[in-house]
Amino acid sequence: RFVAEARTASRLEHPGVVPVHELAEGDAPWYSMKLVRGQTLAELIQAFHERRGGERAVAWHRLLEVFLAVARALGFAHARGLMHRDIKPANIVVGDFGETVVLDWGLARPVAGPAEPEGTVMGTPGYMPPEQAEGRVAAHDARSDVYALGVILYEILVLERTAPRPLRAIARKARAKRPEDRYADSGALGEDVERALSH
Repeated sequence: RFVAEARTASRLEHPGVVPVHELAEGDAPWYSMKLVRGQTLAELIQAFHERRGGERAVAWHRLLEVFLAVARALGFAHARGLMHRDIKPANIVVGDFGETVVLDWGLARPVAGPAEPEGTVMGTPGYMPPEQAEGRVAAHDARSDVYALGVILYEILVLERTAPRPLRAIARKARAKRPEDRYADSGALGEDVERALSH
């Protein structure tokens, strides 16, 4: 799994994915990657509660910008036939200069690639879609990541009482119980969020 994670990340040349520089396999496998400095999205959401007045509005919009960057990065992965399967705020880092990267591709696999045995449950409770939490491995696809993004969007929206109604509808669609009722991939989800923010 360690080697598979490095291989997966190395296939994704995108600003939203930490680049892998070198990979050595064998008895003692290792890989080197870019050092990312900054805060996780989980830390930024927690820090939001300490904001006051106008600072809160600025911080809330900043969280939405981070969300969009993550949706774009995952949309890139989905377009290349890969799914992450463990999207959560702790796996998203915002750098000192605003760069946003998705980390921890250890559970990622090709949508059409080899899968774990049916009944296998892997991921983070609270962010896993029903098909993942129930071990329906054959049902995992890009829409599984869309569900996790929907949970993150919901977490951001509940921070602001006056969150626009269209954004709330987008979060509901992304978190639909049935995969066929969700967005087809993260790119489509991100496009809808951008449209909602631009009215």
